[in-house]
Amino acid sequence: MSKLRLGIVAVGYQCLRLCETLAPFVTLKCGVYDQDKGQYILEPHPELDIKIAVCAGLFKERWDAGEVYDNELNGNLLKAYEESGAIDKFIEVKEPILDFESRNYCWNYLQQFKPEVVMQSDIYDEFYTTLEIVKIINFVKNNPLVDTFHVRFRNYFGVDKPKKYVLDFCPPRINWNNRRGGIKRFYWDNFLEYESGQQSQVLSKMDIPVSVARPTHLSWVGSLEFLQKKRNYQIKALGHCSYCFKDGEIIIDEEYYKKLGIPLPEIHEA
Repeated sequence: MSKLRLGIVAVGYQCLRLCETLAPFVTLKCGVYDQDKGQYILEPHPELDIKIAVCAGLFKERWDAGEVYDNELNGNLLKAYEESGAIDKFIEVKEPILDFESRNYCWNYLQQFKPEVVMQSDIYDEFYTTLEIVKIINFVKNNPLVDTFHVRFRNYFGVDKPKKYVLDFCPPRINWNNRRGGIKRFYWDNFLEYESGQQSQVLSKMDIPVSVARPTHLSWVGSLEFLQKKRNYQIKALGHCSYCFKDGEIIIDEEYYKKLGIPLPEIHEA
């Protein structure tokens, strides 16, 4: 049986739990090997040929706000990952870049392997299990006529620790590459363009059912200062943000949903 060629476009900067977010991808790619026993505890996934490219960069909006590139801890770890073969390429960009440009650095490297499927992961705050990734890829394989697949995350929020979550965060994360001449480039956020000139947001799309996977997203968990900076970044980069603050806590911004004319998400206790 031929293996599915899977390319992982992973981006992240100052990732606090880098090993944890990368672990399921590395485990599926490399397995888990016991040096003392000289044998695998867990074999690499037999049906997947995985290539992983990681890009770390400080986004321009944060640079403009006065931050400077400071990612030594992550950088040293990712260099060691690359040297060991746990990941295939680590790209460090120390000048200011835009979000989608970091994805293009990864894609420019991965193209040589002609992956059939490309999966994006923001390794600062997206936490999958190996089982979730396998189930997602199997779902994609069973739906070859769909171009783009969205992943619905448990999107936690709270100052200092996860306190509540919503299920309205469902970004595009997986695309078939073996059509329309292949993926040409990312051009905005998670959107991409094919060599044919067609853009992903107007092509066929499908949500991965929550019965298949519902991974954890911790983007809106942290110190009040961190969350305020993140909100300011989103407003500058995207023009809006679905969160605001009240009495020292982060909450859903009802005005955001009214403005867009969409219902408020159901809020679940963590």
